[in-house]
Amino acid sequence: MPVPVPGTPSLLRAINDRAALEALLARGPLTRPQISDLTGLSKPTASQLLARLEQAGLVVRDGVREGLPGRTAELYRINGAAAHVAGADVTPARIRVSVADLAGTVVAEHTLPTPGRTGVDVVARMAAALDGAAAAAGLTRDRLDRAVVGIQGAVDPATGRLGYAPHIPGWHIPDLVDTLSDGLGVRVAIENDVNLAALAERAGGRAEGAADFVLLWVADGVGMAVVLNGTPHRGATGGAGEIGYMPAVGAPLMRDVRRTHTGGVHSVTGGAAVLKLMREHGFRGRDAATALARAAADVQTAGGAPPRTRAPARNAPSPSSPPGSAPPSPRSWPSSTPRSSSSPATSCAPGANRSAHASNSTCTASRSRAPPCGSAPSRATPSWPGPSSRRSGRPATRSSPPPSPDPPSARTPAPHHAVPHPLRRTGVPTTTTRRLAAVTAAAGLALAAGCTAGGDRSGQGPASGEKQTIEVWHGWSAPHEVKAFQDAVAGFNKAHPNITVKLVNGQTDDRITNAIRGGSPPDVVSSFTTDSVGQWCQSGAWQNLSPFIAKSGLDLNQFPRAVRSYTEYKGIRCAMPLLADAYGLYYNKKLMKGERPPKTMGELTALAKKLTVRASDGTIKVAGFMPSVQYYEHQVQHLAPQFGVTWLTAGGRANFSGDPAFQAYLKWNKSLIDWYGYDNVKKFLRSMGQEFESSNPFQKGRTAMAVDGEWRTKFIQEEAPGLDYGTAPVPVSDDRASAYGGGFITGTVIGIPRGARHAPAAWEFVRYLTTDTGALVTFANALGNVPSTIPALSSPKLTLPPQFRTFLDVFKNPNSSSTPPTPNGNDYVVRFEKFTQEEWEPGKVGDLGRALKKLDGEVDDSLKLAGG
Repeated sequence: MPVPVPGTPSLLRAINDRAALEALLARGPLTRPQISDLTGLSKPTASQLLARLEQAGLVVRDGVREGLPGRTAELYRINGAAAHVAGADVTPARIRVSVADLAGTVVAEHTLPTPGRTGVDVVARMAAALDGAAAAAGLTRDRLDRAVVGIQGAVDPATGRLGYAPHIPGWHIPDLVDTLSDGLGVRVAIENDVNLAALAERAGGRAEGAADFVLLWVADGVGMAVVLNGTPHRGATGGAGEIGYMPAVGAPLMRDVRRTHTGGVHSVTGGAAVLKLMREHGFRGRDAATALARAAADVQTAGGAPPRTRAPARNAPSPSSPPGSAPPSPRSWPSSTPRSSSSPATSCAPGANRSAHASNSTCTASRSRAPPCGSAPSRATPSWPGPSSRRSGRPATRSSPPPSPDPPSARTPAPHHAVPHPLRRTGVPTTTTRRLAAVTAAAGLALAAGCTAGGDRSGQGPASGEKQTIEVWHGWSAPHEVKAFQDAVAGFNKAHPNITVKLVNGQTDDRITNAIRGGSPPDVVSSFTTDSVGQWCQSGAWQNLSPFIAKSGLDLNQFPRAVRSYTEYKGIRCAMPLLADAYGLYYNKKLMKGERPPKTMGELTALAKKLTVRASDGTIKVAGFMPSVQYYEHQVQHLAPQFGVTWLTAGGRANFSGDPAFQAYLKWNKSLIDWYGYDNVKKFLRSMGQEFESSNPFQKGRTAMAVDGEWRTKFIQEEAPGLDYGTAPVPVSDDRASAYGGGFITGTVIGIPRGARHAPAAWEFVRYLTTDTGALVTFANALGNVPSTIPALSSPKLTLPPQFRTFLDVFKNPNSSSTPPTPNGNDYVVRFEKFTQEEWEPGKVGDLGRALKKLDGEVDDSLKLAGG
């Protein structure tokens, strides 16, 4: 435990002196009696400390206070000239420096243009900028006690390098802070610009006194600062809370971090996108700020409140500074900029924003306080359960889109939104408010889930025959899984003794994305989902493997057609399959009572009704087959393909209203749900056990038949070894009897990330692991998954249970299929599942054709924004 510091006289004097200085800084000139009252010190002690501070040059006398009874009192104030600090705002176009004295008064400013993008000496540039500002203040650089640099990026505490800021050349050097401090002769601190804004808000803004809050910075792009227990939370790489590069539903992945509006959250919530969205919903303005201000005023009026005074459009506050401009003074932001917990839609009193733009420093204080701005009603971010992404060897639960990582973003600083915790959510139930909610909800989808960026060294690296070490990231984490991966890799080590393989287990897509974006990825990465293949291939986050495939003469026909389809997008093959998942029908032989497994949906429906057992009140005790999409793996992408659906048109557009097979699937789904009774279905679903525990209803005999993946055989073997069951392909619609035997296929994918330093050797590893029969069989036996090549399916070394044969047959069946990749991942599947669960199954849809046409439009609009 810490050793208490003795209360020595010198320590006590220092504490008293500090208290007096803080009182003078906060309140301005004070008399001795006032300092005594504010600090709790006796008047003699206050007189002694003022004498010490005056002798040290930290305070000076500032006249007398007259007009009060008694003796005339001398005033003391902070001696601003006792110390000076510099605050630097760094952007790609310039370095703007403000010098402030000890009292917080800005005494000089200087801007150094920084054109050019190569051959930059960052120390020389900072020296020139500081020298210019110091000279304007009548000082020299060595008179500066400290310099704080606000920059659009984040310093990685582990490496000392500035990350996520390729648009600012010259700053990506090792030990950046120490290099600058030594080279300039001034103590330097570097902080993310939005984190600095958050500290300013806590010091004297809407977050004053709040220990935990989030500040949302909305401008040309969007950024975030997270403050926990009064301290900015920076994360492992220094960029926690920065959300601009996160992937967004309806937006492509950002292909070039230097062009922040080409993808991700920036492209959906930035000024241009917000203005376009506002105009589409009837709110006009020459820029986003004008439209948002008018929308906020309309909300206030519609809600019964008096209309908020608004400046003419030409004076409306702008949410984005012009390129190269400095952010406003932090101490003036709290009262002069709009705030909302979720949307930048606000309105300010005339002129309220002017003082914010009058200051050019990110680090100094301004005591002017403009009239406060009001915030627009906020809304909760919409979410819904989406189809689960099945992880080969590691079943995943159904979930909303995953949260994303903490990438810092490149943006132009501008007004922001401080959100004290907890968030307050209010709203006005009017048509105008609903229109505005539609706008903010659409923008809020951008906060759903990791984009990729970083330098590109595709295909580069030493020849595969040279001695080297490659790093491989995978997601398996359980001890038996990790061992299985190691065993599968053992053969590669023997075949390539010159290549040392460093395996890193338990990695997630978020971590992989962060590494790629930060420019320091491993050499090989794998993912448990195929949903993002379209994004990875289109953005280049995963390298195009076609050149490697062609050079090595690899025959892709050893993979089934469906597998080849989910590892490429528009001719770009950026992934290879590594084990697969196939879906089939599980049936309980005891409950089947001698019945054969059905082959068509008509047979399945009839048998489901025959095998269902009800209680006296009609509730379901045993379900013959539960058709609801809310039953574990009975999701739309697992059952709809058995009706022959074509998800997308030849042009890549949604096909829900154009393909009659979707209506056939939905009508079958609803007819069986109606036979059970929707309320009974809901009760049964609520009573089910956990999918991946021994309480699973199929393993407990509560369902006679269920669609599931091949991994269920492993679960049954371990959790219900006495269960007598069989497996068969999933039935098909009655008009497609000849297609029986196929099913839905997905699986783990593996590839080489952009920026990999040993790409040739990485390809040799990927090729071995995805095509070597021995490696695939070793892996499949250990994890209970389907080996992903046709030759491996017939290996005599496969030691899986007899029921597993069904899934091997489904995997190689030409009628099996997968969901096609898009730049939006599986957004179209998520939307269809949401429609089925929330509207169709409860019976809320009147005209099915019209509803599906509307769904097509929503998916197509999202795909267009994503570049699909």
